[in-house]
Amino acid sequence: MILALHAQLDPDLVTSRDTQCTSEVRMVLDMIFQSWGSSLSLADFAVATGTSRYQILRRFSREIGATPHVYLTQHRIMRAKEMITAGLPLAETALACGFSDQSHLTRAFSRQLGLTPGCFALKVA
Repeated sequence: MILALHAQLDPDLVTSRDTQCTSEVRMVLDMIFQSWGSSLSLADFAVATGTSRYQILRRFSREIGATPHVYLTQHRIMRAKEMITAGLPLAETALACGFSDQSHLTRAFSRQLGLTPGCFALKVA
């Protein structure tokens, strides 16, 4: 109740949700969904949206709640789970999902889900 009495709307938050910003963030999301297996960088996102790397980083983080890199990694892990469930070998899955090798996949997978891809594969088998 006290919070409701003293809370005020942050004007920076309201203006960040304008149409231009949303379309730029949507463009980055589209790039991630379409090219998640390839090498994507903040510079690629900036060029595609016509902004600086720092602008798109701040806008994306403000709207999505994570940086583009973190979001891309989460998306890759989700795709890796699907591939592992389908029975693909871990090394193939790692390369198909844009990780440099199987150990890179294992580190990211473990950080996100709390278990290794090998343990995940055993649980879904």
